[in-house]
This record gives sequence, structure tokens and C-alpha cells, in this order.
Amino acid sequence: MNYEFRPGMKFLRFKTVIAMTGLCRAEIDRRRVAGTFPQPIQLGPRQIAWPSYAIEEWQKEVLGECGEDPRTS
Repeated sequence: MNYEFRPGMKFLRFKTVIAMTGLCRAEIDRRRVAGTFPQPIQLGPRQIAWPSYAIEEWQKEVLGECGEDPRTS
């Protein structure tokens, strides 16, 4: 997946993504393989991260699937 730079964007490491989503590492990996979770980018030989907006957009999608209005949550 190709990501773009956005003002205010941060790179989120695994621990932060786990805390933000409430998913465990194994579940994030399962969803990545299934294509239902954003793919990370490689920062170094053993480092991956997600652009903050990718996780935020995923959260909005999940809320939409649950029938929640992300603007009022």
C-alpha cells in the first residue's frame, strides 16, 4: 500500500496501534493478512509502523460498520 504524507501525521509503532485499537498483536496480523487492516510500512530492517491517519481511517470504517456515527462518538 502506498501512503502519502499528511500534515500532522505520525508513525505509530505496534504497541501504540494495539493500545488504540484494543486488538492483540496476533489479531492485527490476522487482519493484515486478510486485508481488513491497514498494512504497515517498513522503517528499518526490524521496524514497522503505520501512518496515524491509516489507523484513524480504519477506526472510522469500523464505527461505520457498527452503525455508529464517528462524529458523535
